[in-house]
Amino acid sequence: LAGEEVFIDYGKGWDEAWDKHRQEWRPVDGAEKYSPAYEADAADLVLKTVFEEINDPYPDNYRTMCYYEFAKDNDGNIIEEEYDLMTANIVNGMDLEEIVEHAFEWESRHLDDYLHPCKLLARLVSDDQIHYMALIMQKGESGERRAGAKRFVSHIPREGIKLMDKSYTTDQHLPNAFRHYMEIPDDIFPSTWMDR
Repeated sequence: LAGEEVFIDYGKGWDEAWDKHRQEWRPVDGAEKYSPAYEADAADLVLKTVFEEINDPYPDNYRTMCYYEFAKDNDGNIIEEEYDLMTANIVNGMDLEEIVEHAFEWESRHLDDYLHPCKLLARLVSDDQIHYMALIMQKGESGERRAGAKRFVSHIPREGIKLMDKSYTTDQHLPNAFRHYMEIPDDIFPSTWMDR
């Protein structure tokens, strides 16, 4: 019924483990400096470029991600010419203005696409609008970066970029986080649900 609460007994072993955890738990080294990336992502209207991070870095647990769709052929393979040319040009000494001029321009349709690791190279300000120039590295199917799949993209708005926690850096991954299975007694389940 509406307003009623359901209480589940996790078992004596769970209760004992929880009480022990509460008595013995201590913060891990560096906990006082920890800041979840989602807080900064919600608060920071202006993001740091990689050059600004040299003297004023983000916390170690942050990573910068950009929404972007890499063009693919009919077989689902990245169309390599699109980023290989730009990668070669930056190695051959193009300055930032030339890169912006030749980079792929971000489009709002990219907000519907995947997030990829990116490095913010420059902040572009015009008509009181702030956009970013970034090097975007394509993520593979299982989340890893694919070697060579990189693209310079200009005019990325703030909503096209997210600050996110690096994998395994959030509280749930701490070595001293509480973990214990629930000890649910067999007799709470109907007999027809039980293995025979």
